[in-house]
Amino acid sequence: MIRPTCDADQRSSRYGCFILRWLKSLKTPESIAQHTTIFEQDLGQLVEALKEFTLIDIYGEIHYEKVESYRLMAETRFPKSRVEVDTSRFCLWI
Repeated sequence: MIRPTCDADQRSSRYGCFILRWLKSLKTPESIAQHTTIFEQDLGQLVEALKEFTLIDIYGEIHYEKVESYRLMAETRFPKSRVEVDTSRFCLWI
């Protein structure tokens, strides 16, 4: 079978559909829990490597559905610390 021809507009719209489906999959409760666990592991390794630091200030984009999960994880993992999490910043004072 010969692949039908498609112009650049058709390719980009199909690509856009795949991207939208992938982005939607990142917002499921399972995905959010998985991302939070991975972030907790990475954060724990960073804290161990930098034993004498007092502040981690990370700027970037955090999806609004992950903000609460990340905040709860940090408060649980570092109970005597101050935590601020929003859609553009993760800040932890140890």
